Formats: sequence, structure tokens, C-alpha cells
Amino acid sequence: MNENGKEEALAEWHTLMSNPEPHMDAEELYDELLKMADRYKSIGLINEAEWKGLVEEATAFHVRSIEGLEGGA
Repeated sequence: MNENGKEEALAEWHTLMSNPEPHMDAEELYDELLKMADRYKSIGLINEAEWKGLVEEATAFHVRSIEGLEGGA
């Protein structure tokens, strides 16, 4: 694994999660985060455990986003 590439990829992933593109709704952001995690795993930047961590983080973030929308926040 290339540690520099891994660090850059994870930074990109977290940046998108905290600052999504203006046109993205919660579903689009979630889908893109999952695609990115899948891509990072498929090219060997992250391992299975790291991939699972990203998926869990994206899912938790997505649930909070949806709950916030439903609660009127």
C-alpha cells in the first residue's frame, strides 16, 4: 500500500463527507462515499477493516443526516 496515496484518499473522503458538493443531497453523498470506499479497496489503498470503517462512518453520518431532515433541523 502506498501510504501517501492512502492518506490523500482518506483525506479526500473525509473532506467530501464534511463538505459535500452543493448539488448533493444526503442520498447522493452517501452513495458517493460508498463508491469511493469501494474504489480505494479495489485498488489496494485500504484493507478490508479500513473499508468497513469507512462504510460504518458513512452509514452513521447518513442516518444522522436523514434524522436531521425528518426532525426539521
